[in-house]
Amino acid sequence: MELIKAELLKIKRMSIWGLAVALPIIAIILGVKTYAYIKIKFPEITPWEGLSETSSTVFVGMLLQMFMIYVTMVMGKVESLNNGWKQLLAMPVKRSKVYISKYIVVLLVLAASLISYLIEYSIAAYFLGSKGMIPAEVFLNILYVFVTIQPITIMLFLLANKFSSVVIPIGTGISMILSGFFIGQSNYWKYAPWTYPMDIIHGGLNIKTEILPLLILSLLIFALIFYLDIINFKRKDIV
Repeated sequence: MELIKAELLKIKRMSIWGLAVALPIIAIILGVKTYAYIKIKFPEITPWEGLSETSSTVFVGMLLQMFMIYVTMVMGKVESLNNGWKQLLAMPVKRSKVYISKYIVVLLVLAASLISYLIEYSIAAYFLGSKGMIPAEVFLNILYVFVTIQPITIMLFLLANKFSSVVIPIGTGISMILSGFFIGQSNYWKYAPWTYPMDIIHGGLNIKTEILPLLILSLLIFALIFYLDIINFKRKDIV
């Protein structure tokens, strides 16, 4: 717990938490504009549906993934400042705990952004005249997204820790975002785990036969990469 607090303090003065709240707002604003347009042609559409049409795609398909690149890079590079790795890894603390604490902070930040999206989405829907609670499907889809982004997140985290240059993690992340828009529309999306969040947020997938296998596969990929990377982290040289 103390290690997690220490990692949180390291990013306290950075823009991470502000972006976690601000990025969903951008998606919601675009969703409001889209809803205002389609409401004219389809007056029966609800604010819940109209907002989700654009905001979820923009947020999950682009903004969230760009945010993942930024967060994992910050957590991987923060120790590069002032020779931090040498001081950190020389401490009498298990390296596995250091690694896990850093990744937990990454997850906390991403979870904060997803929760911010749900809150802002609900507020916008109510201002547009929606009634009742947020649809369970929207809430569940965001939960599914959190699970399916784990393979992407751990891969970006690995690259940020392994390479001193930011070119490789940024290039990999951008490639995933761009390719995801094309592959996600094809019949091969099931073979590209980085497209899972987008395909889930679009809806229409069967929970038992489609969503559940995606969740299980995402967790298995995450566990494999996490295991291999934490072993490599334990052997990291102090330089």
